[in-house]
Amino acid sequence: MGLSRLAISNPAATTDTTLFTASSQMLVSVIATNKSTTTSTDIRVWVQPSGSASASQYAYIVYDIAVGQSNSLETFRFAVNQNDVVKIRSSTASASFSAYGIIQYDINLGVGISSYQATAPSDPITGQIWVDSDTDSFYVYNSSSWVSLTSLPVDDYEAILASRMFA
Repeated sequence: MGLSRLAISNPAATTDTTLFTASSQMLVSVIATNKSTTTSTDIRVWVQPSGSASASQYAYIVYDIAVGQSNSLETFRFAVNQNDVVKIRSSTASASFSAYGIIQYDINLGVGISSYQATAPSDPITGQIWVDSDTDSFYVYNSSSWVSLTSLPVDDYEAILASRMFA
């Protein structure tokens, strides 16, 4: 697994705040830290699915959970799809939120497999594979650009995989 920080926010009290919008399908964990040394704060974390029209379609991960003074809470890992919006809220201005995305790796190859989508992932890692849903073409990220697997010599592909597996 690979871990990537997606966002950090210190929102105003009682304000619904966008923490981040997902660039691709991924697993996410949010850490909420109460910076106050004297009072607790209640937090919310939820997913607003891409294209959702009302709050009845939101997926609440935590809802008004108390985080004690000088303490933190980490959500369980939850899945988001491309263009889903992760939102946060705190009852006080003392909360700090950070979001981390977890990239799953194929057990046999040791590389990340992105979702089947029309646009390339915006934050790729070396050796990551992407399938273009418009053309059904396979690409691998070589640390600077997406390269079609049909045009990549086998030795180059093996070198990219080896650099990812043994990094």
